[in-house]
Amino acid sequence: NVDGSYGWRAVRNFFRSVYFSLLLRAAQLTIAVLVLDVRNYFYVGIAATLWSAFIAIYVAIPQAIFKNKFELVRKDRLDQLVAQFNASGLDTAHPTSDTESYLVEIERVRKARINPVGLAKWESSGFLIVVLLPVLLTIVQVVATV
Repeated sequence: NVDGSYGWRAVRNFFRSVYFSLLLRAAQLTIAVLVLDVRNYFYVGIAATLWSAFIAIYVAIPQAIFKNKFELVRKDRLDQLVAQFNASGLDTAHPTSDTESYLVEIERVRKARINPVGLAKWESSGFLIVVLLPVLLTIVQVVATV
């Protein structure tokens, strides 16, 4: 894990730029909602629909696609390690240093967290706040006029 992302750093950097673009779009939408009079339900509805589409297309769908791919990669690597372990004639009942190295590698693969399309924990909370800000502002405006 030289790059800290199990070889997926380029994908991670790409998705960080996508998330930054979404943050800019959130700022634009927030300003638009604040400028538009809340009685313009049609335009606010269009903006909210577009915003929901952007979130689905650029966040939810890639998460779903890549999650399946990473599980396949993990399963393939585990299968490969088990096959190598069995082909080596090693046995867990009589452990050797080779047995221990295979077991450590298998455990490392099981615990590996591969998610280049996700944000770090400290980044996720800020991203969620900014993404949800336009929605919250719209709700507050609608409730305030009622």
